[in-house]
Amino acid sequence: MERCLPECFHKLLNNGAVRRWGMEIQEGIFNMVDLLTNLVIVRLKHGPVPETLLKNVYAYESYGWLMDLINLFGSQGGIELVVSRFTSGEDLDAGQMAALLLPLGQCVKFLVKEVVCPVLLPAVNQALQYVASLEEQHLRGQVSPVLFEEN
Repeated sequence: MERCLPECFHKLLNNGAVRRWGMEIQEGIFNMVDLLTNLVIVRLKHGPVPETLLKNVYAYESYGWLMDLINLFGSQGGIELVVSRFTSGEDLDAGQMAALLLPLGQCVKFLVKEVVCPVLLPAVNQALQYVASLEEQHLRGQVSPVLFEEN
């Protein structure tokens, strides 16, 4: 689930040829993306943070699909689930924090600041406090590639 599924969707949604396919197929793709988002929402509610799934599923280059995914993720409580993982007292490491914030970071220029900031501020503050508390040796080691990874 965390390897094959995201890779399939990434290829499907980032291939320019897909945009030329018929409307019926586009609707089918949207329905599959809806199911995938539902799966991510359910997965966020249980167990450890699904780092690989989050990092790979929402790394789209197509803004049209991205806008639909942002709205779908938000309307199904995805943003609140991300924040709840930070505020639940769970001991998150740098990779988990990065994975939780990555889907929102991918689409930051499309988010409405006045709506998202009050909701996400606790999560972002916790991530910044975590980074500030790291010793220099940790920043030069394994943690920094995870925190500052670009897609």
